[in-house]
Amino acid sequence: MAESEKKSFRLTCPICQTRLKVAEGINLFACLNCGNELEVVMVDGEARLEPSAATQAELSPAELELVEVNRKLKEKDDIYGSGCAIATLGITLIACISILVANLVSSSLLFWVALIIPLLLLLLVMAVFINSSNRTTAPLIRQRDKLQDEIEQVKDAADGDVEES
Repeated sequence: MAESEKKSFRLTCPICQTRLKVAEGINLFACLNCGNELEVVMVDGEARLEPSAATQAELSPAELELVEVNRKLKEKDDIYGSGCAIATLGITLIACISILVANLVSSSLLFWVALIIPLLLLLLVMAVFINSSNRTTAPLIRQRDKLQDEIEQVKDAADGDVEES
């Protein structure tokens, strides 16, 4: 890799949820969408964005809670996403080996069984992961929506006060 090529991270703003591309070595910057000051924090070898101390001082308690809820929601989605990907990869690998064996023994019945059973297993795995994910993330999504409505109402009320002045 040439010296001019810097490694970059694709991270999500914890406040407005905008996807950002951050070059390695940058520790403090402002979000291009919401303008809040963010810092890059390394947690368990992974880069993560956190509101800076100055930004945290400016945020309301509801906005700080929203940041925390969004972080928890992302962590849960990542866990289920990687689990589903690993299960899908395993089933696909077994299906490929089964189809190869069916072709080697020239069995049409074994070929179709090796094709249909993994497809049914994939459907089952997807249904289980989606159901499990929905059960654990649904309360967080409801909490996030409630906080977003509350923050929007406060901002609308503040905008109304400014217009009246």
